[in-house]
This record gives sequence, structure tokens and C-alpha cells, in this order.
Amino acid sequence: PGGDNEFLVGLTLGIYGLTQSMLQIPFGVAGDRLGRRPVIAAGLLLFAAGSILAAVGNSIWIVMIGRALQGAGAISAAVTAFISDRAFLISFVVSSPESTRKTLGTASLPKPDA
Repeated sequence: PGGDNEFLVGLTLGIYGLTQSMLQIPFGVAGDRLGRRPVIAAGLLLFAAGSILAAVGNSIWIVMIGRALQGAGAISAAVTAFISDRAFLISFVVSSPESTRKTLGTASLPKPDA
């Protein structure tokens, strides 16, 4: 029930991106303060709960809540920071500090327009 209302269907699809975008910065701050792994684990649990709820939902409202939970659990900022931390550490261990600085400096330069 509810799938015949185009607005609700669109909102149900879009609420994932809305909640994800609203929570990227708070999850990033939490990752900095509490550690990346606990934040990633909490995000994955939220995402899994939202996926289950969306899958078993028998109304558009339940599916919408599930999609919102999925978006809330999409913790790409924390995952990106986690990968970045590891890449920096590997780069620092494998190469000289000067080479690491050059690599990070070059990677942070703006990309020229194509």
C-alpha cells in the first residue's frame, strides 16, 4: 500500500540520500572522536537494520523508514577517512617522508578541467 502515490514513492527513494547527506559530517566528527572502527560498525548495523526493515515492510511508510535508516548507516565519510589513514601509513612506511609529502601534496592539487 502506498505505491500508487508518486510523491511518496519519490520521497521513499530520495530519503536515503537526504539522511546520508545530513549525517556525513556528524559521522565524520564521531569518527574523529570515537575512532573510525566503532563508527563504521555502528553505521553497518544501522544500514543492515534499515535493509531488513525495507525488505519486510508491507507499507510505503515502513519502507521509507527502512530507507532512511539505510541512508543514516551509509558511513562513506568514515570509511574514506579510514582508508586514507591506512594509505598514508603504508605510504609513510614504504617510502621516505619526503616522497610521502610529495605524493600527498600532488594528490591534493585541484584537477585541471578536461
